[in-house]
Amino acid sequence: MAFPGHQLPFQPAHHHIEGIGDRGNDDDAHHDDVGLEELRCRQHHETDAAGCGDHLGGDELWRLLVEHHVLAYVCSHVIAYDVRLREGVLQICSGGAGTRYGPTGDFMRGNSEFFHFLVCSLDNSGLYCEAIDEKGVRCRRLRWPTETPTDASDGFARRGTKVTPDLLVPSRLGLLRFDIVTAGPDEAGIADRETILCGFDADEGPPTVWIGREGERLATEILLWPGGPVGRWTLGSFPDFQRFGLEVVPDLGPGGILFVPNNGCRSSLWSNVAEDLDRIRWPRHWRLGHGPSGPTDEPFRGRVDATCLAIDRTAPDDACG
Repeated sequence: MAFPGHQLPFQPAHHHIEGIGDRGNDDDAHHDDVGLEELRCRQHHETDAAGCGDHLGGDELWRLLVEHHVLAYVCSHVIAYDVRLREGVLQICSGGAGTRYGPTGDFMRGNSEFFHFLVCSLDNSGLYCEAIDEKGVRCRRLRWPTETPTDASDGFARRGTKVTPDLLVPSRLGLLRFDIVTAGPDEAGIADRETILCGFDADEGPPTVWIGREGERLATEILLWPGGPVGRWTLGSFPDFQRFGLEVVPDLGPGGILFVPNNGCRSSLWSNVAEDLDRIRWPRHWRLGHGPSGPTDEPFRGRVDATCLAIDRTAPDDACG
């Protein structure tokens, strides 16, 4: 199922796309008169838009979703609740209503998932989605699109403040956005690992937040909770580090680490993290261009400037249990 977007106030269209792979050579004529209220495809084992159905390849499907300004695409099959963004289109995976398997009945969902159903509503401000567990508790909620103040020409935030060593991030975070501008590298070349931005606390251990480059790869590492594991998100083959944005949207779960290119079309970074982002303890100390130990700690070979925009989450969440 796909929800139309970018045409709010919402006026439902009543056309469907089915069996797109059988449409022959009349692509242009078909695309021009399609309005998307619901997009159906015969879904198989892949839920990350890499292989949807017998007729339509994942890349071709996603091209259509982007072309028609689809707001969100809902799919199933994996026993999980998972949300991520690709080229500005939201994908919500919800398959958590069934299977009990194993001695305790939890084998098929794992420790980080929960049985649930979705309640979605669509209004002039966008999509609101809640994941309700089998006890009737709201475990997850999501409003999309987020209310990020941006400039329409390039999607970059305009109300951010300069990143300083004592930058304060709210504990109940709704959205955290960094807009990053770099110059370099210098004639010494690119190191294996260079720090663009990091946040840390005074106690020992890895930085809470590390954003940097590893050759031509953009990498983000976040300590998921105090004393817990470090989650890692990457974007491969990204040679131009001169200007980009990075957002943290906890309501999206592990898919909520978003890369923002110059055109403002956000996508989730790749990760195998399954845990949510709502237990992160945001650090009290920040550094630009090097790690917490000083200028020689994995330095960025060039100059770095960054602004930050933090939006507090005002409404309390229910506890999933």
